[in-house]
Amino acid sequence: AQRSYKRGNNAFYAGDIPKAVYYLKRAVSADGENVRYIVDLISVLNQAGMYEDSFSYGARGLALELNDTDRSIILFHMGEACYCLGLNEPSKRYIKASLEAAPEGPFAADAAVYGAELEKCADTQENSGWTDARKGRTARTDRCRAPTDAGLASSRCCLKRPRHR
Repeated sequence: AQRSYKRGNNAFYAGDIPKAVYYLKRAVSADGENVRYIVDLISVLNQAGMYEDSFSYGARGLALELNDTDRSIILFHMGEACYCLGLNEPSKRYIKASLEAAPEGPFAADAAVYGAELEKCADTQENSGWTDARKGRTARTDRCRAPTDAGLASSRCCLKRPRHR
């Protein structure tokens, strides 16, 4: 698991997102209890535009014993995935829960930007101009770039150099 994680980490830093996804999924498959593997995988999945997979792995991560910071990061990425899929209400809930879990967490500023963006959106998907990818339509990918353009404080990925646990 550690070897796959390191390979995924190296692939990420080399800019090879598909390879990073492959190796991080292998790491999670080998050690599904390792929070760092799951956190980094869901982050990279969001970057790869694989939002439904990211959300699924995030839900899996929430089932683990987590500290407030890791819970906040997972909730943030789940909210980001919903946002990119055009699912406003679930995104609002996850972003709010992320801020509640760790108000000063590493994605608190980003969550505040997403929250402000979501407040500007209509409460329903039909009125917001965004579509739900699960209904057979594709969410507009430029939506996922809007918060970045609005000045997110940190990168869209929480992948860090490996921490020793």
